[in-house]
Amino acid sequence: MNTMGLNLIFQMGCLCSKEAVYVKSDKYYIVEKIGEGGFSTVSLIEHSRTKKRYALKKIICHGREDQAQAIREVEHHKTFVHPNILPLLDHALTGCADPVLNSTSQVLMVLPYYP
Repeated sequence: MNTMGLNLIFQMGCLCSKEAVYVKSDKYYIVEKIGEGGFSTVSLIEHSRTKKRYALKKIICHGREDQAQAIREVEHHKTFVHPNILPLLDHALTGCADPVLNSTSQVLMVLPYYP
């Protein structure tokens, strides 16, 4: 296939070229970034099997205190049930935050997506 054909496939949004993220055993494709804050980003994601769309909040943790704070956010989010608060559908922790080893962790939160 020539480069013109590849460019056409990428422009059409072929999911095989999209970045994939795993939350526990579920695979999602990142469709686009929809927001960014001081400590996290929010992306529109699509479940690989059901094609249903969700919002993914990704919190990057640079140290153990950051990681503990992000885990507390998940725990608090799970306890609140209110019509004005988005329910937490799933979550995961990947990596290990350690500034000495220059490694980070990520807390991933799957939330409903409302366009």
